[in-house]
Amino acid sequence: MKNIMKFLLLLGALALTGCGGGSKSGGGQNNKNDVLISIYPVSAKAAGGTKVLLTVTTKNTNIIWPTLAAGAGSYTKNGNQAEWTLPLKTGTYEFTVTAAADSAKRATARIEVFLPEPEISVYPASMTLDIGSTAYFIAELFIPNGQPDQTADWKIAGNCGTISQQGVFHAQKIGNCSLTVSIKGNAVEKITATAAIKVQAPPEYAEITQPGAENTYLIGINDSGVILGVSHLGGNARGFVKEGAAYTTVEYPGAINTYVQGINNANVVVGSYEYEKTWFRGFQKTASGYTDIEYPGSADTNVTGINNSGVVVGYYWDAAREQFRGFKKTGATYEAFDCSGALATYPLGINDNGTIVGSFKDSDGWYHGFEKTGAVCVAVDYSPITTTEISGINNAGATVGYFTDSDGLVSGFVKTGENYRIVRYPDAEETQVMDINNAGRIVGYYIDTDGRYHGFVE
Repeated sequence: MKNIMKFLLLLGALALTGCGGGSKSGGGQNNKNDVLISIYPVSAKAAGGTKVLLTVTTKNTNIIWPTLAAGAGSYTKNGNQAEWTLPLKTGTYEFTVTAAADSAKRATARIEVFLPEPEISVYPASMTLDIGSTAYFIAELFIPNGQPDQTADWKIAGNCGTISQQGVFHAQKIGNCSLTVSIKGNAVEKITATAAIKVQAPPEYAEITQPGAENTYLIGINDSGVILGVSHLGGNARGFVKEGAAYTTVEYPGAINTYVQGINNANVVVGSYEYEKTWFRGFQKTASGYTDIEYPGSADTNVTGINNSGVVVGYYWDAAREQFRGFKKTGATYEAFDCSGALATYPLGINDNGTIVGSFKDSDGWYHGFEKTGAVCVAVDYSPITTTEISGINNAGATVGYFTDSDGLVSGFVKTGENYRIVRYPDAEETQVMDINNAGRIVGYYIDTDGRYHGFVE
């Protein structure tokens, strides 16, 4: 009898289960206590215009996604995630999801939106130029994501010249003045950057053209004022040393062309010679004659500088003729180097402190100047949108070189600290400064209106 009763009770329990109950698989309603919904992050602080990824976690329910309040941004959803694009207005905004199985159960993310300030920089930060000349300043703007573009406002304090709203400065009076370039801020009225300007009387330049030469380029100068140069005579290039009024030819025996590149205080000259068409080898010349310098295993070697300790720098083309790499030679030891990320590295000078200067070509094909002390190349740019090459350095760390502005005009410079002194030979089409000695004297060359090259010393 007891067994029959147990059987009947079991049947009754099965019958009740089949007729309803709380099982989801049986088609009945969920127990609302088992419905859960949450969102992550619950709170955060983020910049306007950026995107915040929200993740919704559920149990026993689908998600009802919100209709955002006007001005609260927009979102796209993918499964249990939503990417919320925040509005460009400060404030705290809410994103609330609801459990479809129990509308009383919700989860809310609260995001405090702030607007980051725009940023502005001006290049160069300090400039010296001759009265009557013109120079470009470059303003670099950083406008945070989603914020409207702005146009910089240019102003000059002082009466040394005028500035256009395109950053073109005209030097009109000797003296000092200050440049301010500004844009509108979010929390403050203006975001500004400044540059110092000095307008000076033009220095005295002496033109140097080797007698009979078609073109003359001055390349180096030592502390005794001995000048190194290259000239074209009869279509071929050859070097010369100018001491006082006397020219001494430097021509590697049997070379097609000879290009001198550096001279130290002992009048030791370094350079390169073309021994076959487009094939080059370096050399060093002392009073006793010429010595070849060739980076081991290279296709070409160009020697470009020497300091008073006899340390030599230059660059070489690898055996596959795929990349130009820099090198330093101390005694018989060669040390190769590349500037980080460079497609090509061209050292052009070295001072007695061992600082190497030159230029490198980046992955986009732009040229940047560099200074290398120790193992690291530090990029040196006149501005972010110009090409810059550094060709010489003295023991005080003053560097010289040239840059190309946005109009394609090539101008020389002397850089002392952060100040760029612009060097333009009067009425020249192009000016390049190539070397500076420890007295601050510079040499270089310019192109005249007929397309001929002339050397100059200042």
